Amino acid sequence: MDKAELEAIVRGDGELPIVNEVDCSHGDYRGARFAGGTFHRVSFRGADLRGAACKEAEFLHCDFSDAQLDDADLHLASAIEGGFERASLRRARLSYTSLLQGRLTGAVLEGAVLSNTSFVQCDLSDTHIAPPEGQHIQFIEADLRRARFSGARLYRPNFIQCRTEGVDLTGAELASPMFLQADFADYDFTPLQITMPQFHQSTLDRAVFRGMDLTQIGLVETAAEGADFSDCNLTSAMMLNGKLRGANFTRARLDQALLLEADLRECRLDGARAVQARLTSANCMLAVFTGADLTYVDFSHANLVRADLRNTRLYEANLHEIEDADADWRGSGRSAARGTDTARARAEAFTPAS
Repeated sequence: MDKAELEAIVRGDGELPIVNEVDCSHGDYRGARFAGGTFHRVSFRGADLRGAACKEAEFLHCDFSDAQLDDADLHLASAIEGGFERASLRRARLSYTSLLQGRLTGAVLEGAVLSNTSFVQCDLSDTHIAPPEGQHIQFIEADLRRARFSGARLYRPNFIQCRTEGVDLTGAELASPMFLQADFADYDFTPLQITMPQFHQSTLDRAVFRGMDLTQIGLVETAAEGADFSDCNLTSAMMLNGKLRGANFTRARLDQALLLEADLRECRLDGARAVQARLTSANCMLAVFTGADLTYVDFSHANLVRADLRNTRLYEANLHEIEDADADWRGSGRSAARGTDTARARAEAFTPAS
């Protein structure tokens, strides 16, 4: 079926207002006007759809594998269980586009317009995704194995329960990304620019962030054991219930960071600045704080057993009800810190009569 015939059906000139089970493989549909059309089980395999107008179109079980969709307009379009393997979508407009259970293995989205775009349960493995200004993109249960985001600039992207093995973020710029249940164990984040990232229930064991600006990073119920945060700016970081055993925070800036109930056993914080940080109920057993600035730090109920606190600055630090057996305080400013508040301790121990 040629371009004119398809356009006529989309306009409503046919018997049915739907293009159903038509083979359009390798056809020339450049600049076609398919806006608002409905396509069911149509094969555009290897077809040329460059510059096609497909705004608000619906594609159900359609095949676009090896098709050329460069500069196509897919604004507000939807594709359900579509095949886009190895398709070229360079500079295509995919704003407010929804792709559900699509197969995009090896597709190229370089320069594509991605704004409020949703990829739900899609296979994006080996795909090149590089929008110049992507905003509010949703990757939900997507397969991103070996996907390449080099050169991508993404604002507030959400990566929800995605597979990320081998994903390449080199040179990408991610602003306020959200990762839920992501696995980035052993990943080196230093080749990309990432601001205010949020990791929830994720794995960052042995990941490398060395020297990065991670202001307001969030690690909620996230494992980052052995991760390298040395020389990072972690101002106002939120690491609640973080599993950070053995992580390296040497010379990191942790001012006003929240590390409540964090596992900081054997961590290195030597030379760190953690003014007004809150380590309430944190487990700091065997942690090294040598030379750290811990001014106004709240260590209430923290475990500092065998911790190394030599030469630390502790002005007005809160040491309420700490455990510090065999801790090394030599050369520290412990005398300038506040000890256990007896009235608070009585209130905490109070049990109302039954």
